[in-house]
Amino acid sequence: MRPVLRGEHAHADLPADAAQRALCPIEESTRGSSDRRWGTYDRSMKKVDVLVHASGLHDRGALSSLKKDLLRRIRTAGGFEIAETLQPSPDRLAAILVLTGGVEREVLKVIAQLPSPALLIAHPGHNSLPASLEVLARIRQEGGEGRILFGAPETLAVEIKRELAIAEAWDALRFSR
Repeated sequence: MRPVLRGEHAHADLPADAAQRALCPIEESTRGSSDRRWGTYDRSMKKVDVLVHASGLHDRGALSSLKKDLLRRIRTAGGFEIAETLQPSPDRLAAILVLTGGVEREVLKVIAQLPSPALLIAHPGHNSLPASLEVLARIRQEGGEGRILFGAPETLAVEIKRELAIAEAWDALRFSR
């Protein structure tokens, strides 16, 4: 089934920003009992592990500057800690920053090791969004779940905070029995 989009109604015309919203599905319209969110969530800390993937064909200095600026702006807008890591903690929300195109295979290998749903962060440059779309298509083709977060750093911060809240709620429900 296709994702239910934010603000979508059964027979309403999609607003002009439908393309942006299509990149950020809210929930799959059906969820099986196998749905699982992240591992044990550390309620005491609002921290996100970010795995950054970039092609070696691009200027390392420019990409480093872009990455630092993007993560700093998200951190400032969101009020949570972001830790760039190679191996995410099972106690925290993990997201993958697709900094450039050409890393789809690499990202898919990492996603295979992470709990579902996969969170991909894309930005407007360096073929980040097309690479993220390709990864998400492959994830869904294989029956997995994922989401692309795309937009200004302030928008990304709001979406990540939402994912942190979902992870915390899921963890609380999972251990409430």
